Order: sequence, then C-alpha cells, then structure tokens
Amino acid sequence: MELGFRFDSVWVLESLPADDLKTGESLYRDIIGPAVARWPEVTSTFRSINSKSEFLAVLDSIEADAQGAWRWPIIHLETHGNAKGLGLASGEFITWAELREPLTRINRATRLNLVVTLAACSGAEMRQVLHLIDQAPFLYVSGPSTTREAGQLLMDFGAFYQEVLSSLDMRRAFDLLNGNERPARWVYPVIPAEYFFRCVFEGYVSIECTPDELRERENAIVAEIGRRQSVDLNYLAQVRLEVRAMLRNQEPHFDRFRRRFFMIDEFPENDNRFTISWSDLQGQTSGSAV
Repeated sequence: MELGFRFDSVWVLESLPADDLKTGESLYRDIIGPAVARWPEVTSTFRSINSKSEFLAVLDSIEADAQGAWRWPIIHLETHGNAKGLGLASGEFITWAELREPLTRINRATRLNLVVTLAACSGAEMRQVLHLIDQAPFLYVSGPSTTREAGQLLMDFGAFYQEVLSSLDMRRAFDLLNGNERPARWVYPVIPAEYFFRCVFEGYVSIECTPDELRERENAIVAEIGRRQSVDLNYLAQVRLEVRAMLRNQEPHFDRFRRRFFMIDEFPENDNRFTISWSDLQGQTSGSAV
C-alpha cells in the first residue's frame, strides 16, 4: 500500500473527562513536541478542549492555518467515541455528520491531503453520513477497530508519531502502530478516501437504482415527454427504450461524482492520484479498508 501525501504540521486535540488519563497531552509532551523540534519546517499544536463549540472553533482554526499559512496538517483526536461520533469532556456529543463539513473544508484547503488519527472508534463510520454530492473529508483516517486501554493507545500512537516524525515514512509508522502485523490483522486500519467513495456510490446504486426505482423514473420521464409533445405510440416506445438504456448506464454518473468527491475540477492533479474507475466496481463488493 502506497501512502502518498505530505504534511508539515501536527494538531493534537484532546477532550477527555477530568479523571481520565490525559493521553493526548502525554503524547504531545513526550513524543510529538520533542520530535517536531528536530524539523524547523514542521509545527505542532496541542489543544485541550471541553465543549462542542470549542471543538468546532479549533477545527475552524486549523482550516484558517491551512489556508493562510499553506499548512498540510495531521490531526490526532484523543476522545471517547462510538459508531455515531465522538464524546467530549463536557458530556456533549459531536456526530460524524457534524464533523463532516469542517473536516471537508480542511481537506479542501490541503488539496485533499488531510490525515486524521483517532484514539477512539474508527472513522470508517463516517461513511454512514456521506452522500454522493459530498467531497472527501480526508485522505486517510485511522483509529482502533476494537476497544483499547488508554495506556495501550498511548504506547501505540507514541510508536506511530515517533516514527513518522523521525523518518517521515508513513507506511512504516502504520506498521509500527499495528505491531508489525500484516495489514489483514491491523487493529488500526488505514481507511483511504477511495474506500468512502466506493461505499457511497455503491450505496447510491443499491438504493436509488433498484429495478422498481428505475422503472418509476422511466415511466415518469416517458409520461412527461408524451405530455409535452404530440407524438405517436411508436415514437414513445422508441423513447422508452432510449430512456431505459440511459437510466441503467451508471458510468457517466460515476465519472461525474468521482470528479466532485476527489475535488478534481479544483485540483486537476487529483485525477492521477485517485484512479478508482467504473470497472473497479463491476462485480465487486465495497471491500474493506487496508
């Protein structure tokens, strides 16, 4: 697996109850801060966050930094969480749906290079709130697929950030995060933007392109043409065949949504970075992340 991207800043956002081990603060103080000091061009920032409004405000600051200073951040989140989103120190809850837009804005500011690591449940659950009209909220996201103790999380992410901030080798860092296990056994899977696009598009096809849905749209289009034009039944029969073929050909829709999701019209270089094609989806399920 190639992990082609660049970064020049690390943000650690911690929002944990008062009596929890402050793993984000420890990670930043003992590993990230000293490691970043060896790289003058790389910046690091730690934020202890209490409320949802404060959390969203910090994400706005990261976006402003990415735009104004041309930064390419990695964001590390130290919170509790579940399949619906993240729990905060205040007792509030921020859903994946609420995180989608601010993360997408940051990702756009980095030309689709944002990496997010989480010491909480896997960000793969964000696929539940993405739609085809959306753009990718990050390039990669990685978090534990099973419950991990705070001390284990600190040790694992310590190994990850120690490696990535010394060698700049992201693949090696993810290997260390996962105890050098083979990818199929990774506790912290690396979930790429292509996985989210595949899930979202296949979800669209399974819901919006069923035989009943396509038949209903076909009937509506043909009826509207018949209403607007004085045509004979033979002509309408030919129109129906053409409409049916058009509705059943999903490839043009795939190409259009791919260009939007990967921000290709804004950043043409992404066309060569994200090469998932219509043929990749044929006869396959959505697959698993690496």
